[in-house]
Amino acid sequence: MHGWKRIFNGVASHDCMIGIGPRLTVHHLDPDQQRVTILKKSPHYPNQAFTISAKLPKSVRATIVRALLSPAGQKAMIRLRKRFSHGRRLVAGHAADYESVDQSLDAQWGAV
Repeated sequence: MHGWKRIFNGVASHDCMIGIGPRLTVHHLDPDQQRVTILKKSPHYPNQAFTISAKLPKSVRATIVRALLSPAGQKAMIRLRKRFSHGRRLVAGHAADYESVDQSLDAQWGAV
């Protein structure tokens, strides 16, 4: 499903067995936790991310990161940033920030 509210409503209406989403959204949509139950809490993960192929030389990857994080890059990405991050600036991410994301998705991949 696309969108946190649709995911929440899918679970609350029993159209979906489980949903993965931010706790703040659940608390906003169901402040008294009468409609859904949080089964598992995980550490906060960074939000949206771009990845650059490891097949590119390291110097090229660094150039792309510098370009995206530069004032011109931030300006060029303003519409995307407004849509997905309320206009917050792009920041450099690191693989370690996403290290355990797959553990939260185990049920999605069939390992219960």
